[in-house]
Amino acid sequence: MAAVLLSPFLLLLLPTENSVNWARLREVSQTYGATSAIVSALALCGVSASLFIQARQFKAGRFETVRRYHLDLTRIAMDEPKTFAPCIGERFDPHGDQGRQFYYTASWMRYGLMGYESGVIGEQSLRTDLLHAVFRSEIGRDYWAKTSALWGQNKSGYNRRTREFKRIVEEEYQRAVASGPAPITWADLRAPQQTPIAPDLSSSRRRTRWLAAGRVALAVGSAVALGVAVSKVNYDRFDR
Repeated sequence: MAAVLLSPFLLLLLPTENSVNWARLREVSQTYGATSAIVSALALCGVSASLFIQARQFKAGRFETVRRYHLDLTRIAMDEPKTFAPCIGERFDPHGDQGRQFYYTASWMRYGLMGYESGVIGEQSLRTDLLHAVFRSEIGRDYWAKTSALWGQNKSGYNRRTREFKRIVEEEYQRAVASGPAPITWADLRAPQQTPIAPDLSSSRRRTRWLAAGRVALAVGSAVALGVAVSKVNYDRFDR
C-alpha cells in the first residue's frame, strides 16, 4: 500500500535531461497498471476465498443446529422410550431399557460422524476405538442393520467425509459380522432382569419371631385382663 501511494512521487525521481520524457513515463505507467491489476486480482481472490469460507461456516452452522435439535429429541426419547418411541414408529420392551440402548447407540454414532467430519477423529481411531466397541454387542449391530439405509448418499448435505464415514462403518460392520457372534448378546443383557429374587430368609425369620412374640404378649395380656375381672367380681361378692 505504501508503494502504491508513493508511486506518483517516485515518478518524479526518474532521470530526465531537458524536459519530461513522456514516453518513458508512459512505459512506467503501463508497468504500474500491470502491477495494479495483479494486486486487484489477488484482492479479488482473497475476497472470494473469504466468501467461500463464510458460506461453508454458515452451512456447517445449519447442520450443527439441526443435529443439536435431533440430539435433544433423542434425549427426550431416551428418558421415556415407552411413551415417545411409538411417536416415531418404534416399539420397545415395557421397561424401556432396549429403547434407551437404541437411542444411546444412535447418539454415539452421531458423535462419531461429527468428529470424523470435523477432522477431530481420524479414520484409525474411528475404526479401532469407536466402531470396534459399538459392534461388540448385538445392540450396535442391530442398530446399523436397521438404520444403515437412512445414511444414504443422496441426502442433502452429505459431503465426501460423510460418505467416507458410511463406507468405514459398513466395512467394520461386515468385518464384525464375519468374525462371529457378538460377545455381548441380548440374552446376556436380559438374563439379570429375569432372574428371580431370592427371598430374604433373615427378614422372614425376623417377621416370624415378631409374630410369635405378639401372640405371646396378646395371650398374656388377655390372661391378666381376665384375672383382673375375676378378682373384681369375687371382691364385690365378698364385700356384700
